[in-house]
Amino acid sequence: MNIVMINIPFKAPWLGENKWITVPPQNYGGIQWIVKNLMDGMLELGHSVTLLGAPGSPETHPKLTVLPHGEIKDIEKWLEENEGKYDIVHDHTCRGEEFNENFNQFNWKVINSHYLSSVPLRKKNIVAASQAHAKDIGMPNVPFIRHPVNPNNYVFTENKSNYLLFLGRVSDWKGAYEAASFAEKAGLKLVIAGPVWEKEYFEAIMSRYKKTVRYVGEVGGEKRLELLSRSKAILVFSNSVTGPAGRTWVEPGSTVVSEAAACGTPVISSSNGCLSEIVPRVGKVIDDLEVVTQEAARGIIKNLPLPSDVYRNGLEDWDYLKISEQYLQLYEKVLHGHTW
Repeated sequence: MNIVMINIPFKAPWLGENKWITVPPQNYGGIQWIVKNLMDGMLELGHSVTLLGAPGSPETHPKLTVLPHGEIKDIEKWLEENEGKYDIVHDHTCRGEEFNENFNQFNWKVINSHYLSSVPLRKKNIVAASQAHAKDIGMPNVPFIRHPVNPNNYVFTENKSNYLLFLGRVSDWKGAYEAASFAEKAGLKLVIAGPVWEKEYFEAIMSRYKKTVRYVGEVGGEKRLELLSRSKAILVFSNSVTGPAGRTWVEPGSTVVSEAAACGTPVISSSNGCLSEIVPRVGKVIDDLEVVTQEAARGIIKNLPLPSDVYRNGLEDWDYLKISEQYLQLYEKVLHGHTW
């Protein structure tokens, strides 16, 4: 099968003029890791993949083609010019608003992995990342498929260090402040790694928890893998507050949970969105963070699952070949005229 993957096109000016976040990403980029792990599965299963929306990404497989189209208008033009030459388009651009109405007139077979809903959806064949996500976008009956994880892209170790990790955007809706509070109660250092775009929020964390938190900035490559694999646990305390799309944040799929599991790193999370669905097999869900005492926090740390169990359960749920097969089944349905 010839598959076109459209990554969410996002420029990274901090990397230099006209630089794009690649697949895999140079630093921050959960969606780019989803695309990377899924492409790995499709390529390993013998399919050909053409990647749009991530100029500069490495061509790491003979059946992978990366095209230099990052701007939406250039992607649209390519899709129009190549109509009918490929089997299916898997669109990861997320919000339902990037492409103009003409996109819907192309004679393409399209699957949409839809993550954020800030406008009325115009797309069909939407695949959610969890049951909570499907419900949040107002489509509780659409298929949902978990985020894929390729263990070859991560480092598993049973030798954990004595720190906790927050990996992601340092923002209210991702719960970095709550992560610092939990770490203080647990008597452990918290490493925060990720972009800071809400300066006042970050400064509040560093002021209140300066003895607990070590901020290391955005990380990528070996440093990111080292932090993920060596941390005692990763904290994913998503909050039900206004998120990036102007709506109450409901965690859709949480890439970092599957990535931590591939490293054998337990997850401690809130119950927001998908987290109550996916975390119990690889860690601990806390229903109400506000009532966690010092004793409770330290008890949670003491009773974390073994890294080997986290790894095994994580691959049972998120293995990239299993997830790729699930998508291929939907591709076949769409190719035979089925829509939803």
